[in-house]
Amino acid sequence: MPKVFISRPLKKNSSFSKTINASGMEIIGQSLIHFSSTPFTDVPKADWVFFYSKNGVKFFIEQVQDSPQFLEQIRAVNWAVMGKGTANQLIKYGYQPNFIGSGHPSTTALQFGPLAAAQKVLFIQAKTSKKSVQQLLQGALTVCDLVVYNNEIKADFHIPFCEYLVFTSPLNAEAYYQKYAINQSQKVIAIGNTTAKALVKLGIQKIAIADKPTEKQMAKKVIELAAENIDKLKIQNTQSMSNRYAVIDLGTNTFHLLVAEKSENKVFSEIHRQRFYVRLAEEGIATIGAAPIQRGLHALKTFRAILDKLGVKKVKALGTAALRTATNGTTFIQKVKKEFDIQVELIDGNREAELIYKGVELAVPFKAANYLLMDIGGGSVEFIIANNQKVHWAQSFPIGLAVLFKKIHQQDPINQQAIETIYAYINSFLSPLYEALIQFPVTTLVGAAGTFDVLESILAKNQGLKHHAYIEVKDFEPLYNRLIKSTIEERYKMKDIPDTRADMIVVAFILIEFILKKTQVKEIIVSNFALKEGVIAELMG
Repeated sequence: MPKVFISRPLKKNSSFSKTINASGMEIIGQSLIHFSSTPFTDVPKADWVFFYSKNGVKFFIEQVQDSPQFLEQIRAVNWAVMGKGTANQLIKYGYQPNFIGSGHPSTTALQFGPLAAAQKVLFIQAKTSKKSVQQLLQGALTVCDLVVYNNEIKADFHIPFCEYLVFTSPLNAEAYYQKYAINQSQKVIAIGNTTAKALVKLGIQKIAIADKPTEKQMAKKVIELAAENIDKLKIQNTQSMSNRYAVIDLGTNTFHLLVAEKSENKVFSEIHRQRFYVRLAEEGIATIGAAPIQRGLHALKTFRAILDKLGVKKVKALGTAALRTATNGTTFIQKVKKEFDIQVELIDGNREAELIYKGVELAVPFKAANYLLMDIGGGSVEFIIANNQKVHWAQSFPIGLAVLFKKIHQQDPINQQAIETIYAYINSFLSPLYEALIQFPVTTLVGAAGTFDVLESILAKNQGLKHHAYIEVKDFEPLYNRLIKSTIEERYKMKDIPDTRADMIVVAFILIEFILKKTQVKEIIVSNFALKEGVIAELMG
């Protein structure tokens, strides 16, 4: 699944989040800069106060509000801001801007210059400000600078590899490239010309610039680049296209697409991977609601367009727990066939477990000891006991995250009674697993993608291993305790928890905790491969 990094934290319903999530890409929103207030003892008298950023507004107004003297000095000034985002921030503090710029220094200076000609303008800024507007207006007005905050590069941060990098300031770009090497395969987007110039100085050759310095336009630029990327993947050679395969996994929470082709040096070569969080069981697993159906159809429409662009003829689409259970699952499948010419095959839990094992064994170097494989889905959870020789036992259970969340997780933070109810509910199904564990004792838990990917990104000590990672069980407990004590709002603010998993990750972790207690394993291996890769391996023989 393509990842998009943007150098600012995002609200759940921001225009950037909505657009990128709707395209099936994953977002990592994080500022690489630490902001701190710079105290000032005087506010120079001026006709105008000009703000470059929302942080400038915050750190200036919050200090000024504590001083009657300062409040008197700014009572009659005119307010100017660089762009709409900064304007909204100023309005939140109770001040109405008299001038709102375009967001670009050159056009803002051109518009603001005549308005403030021959007047005194107090520019509120950071310690590291580029002073772009002042420099453009030098001589046209009287400039006075006031530093109200400092922005420093954070000492420690981790950003996984992302196909698309969106930088919202020069210092964020500098912070990223101080730590990570330039990779020409990554697409780089700048919020505006000033950030683009900083990227050029850092050695970045190809930079896309948002048409306007807004989240909507930055997201639009990412989508444009993603479409170009898919176009470049087209191969006109008929023989190459004949070796190309695709699998669509229609899960309860997520629809996945994986396109791959045969490779001489490995099992397969990945061409494209994408997913959409469709949440089929949002309104219950017995019947799929109208909104989830529309999300599912949107995802499959996107997948169909990608398959056509990439010339893929050999497509395997599989429906799992939700489509097996829902009263209108068959109707949905028929609609998919009619509208997109995609034939969805419903598979039972045992077949699902078989394919998961085939995918995991491509990623994890199994040894002679027994392993417990666990694939946590929205409608069901598959357990498999296997080693490097064979599968000893496998079974699917209807205890998926959407089921647990809908039935039991009614309060946030979740309380102990709800946790015990989840334990009891899980326990009521798992007698066959307990019997199998007595016959085939295990030493390691292998988690197949999904929730386990989150564990890997936070806890893995050896990130970078090909298709798998190792986690010590003792490291799981502190993270578990932090999450079960959190509210949904707090989880949305956690930088290490994807927004798309913030609601159901608590029940996911309770499920993992339950299995860890039952098995007493000391190590977790995260497999980046699961059902999709198992299907691809099977298709390619």
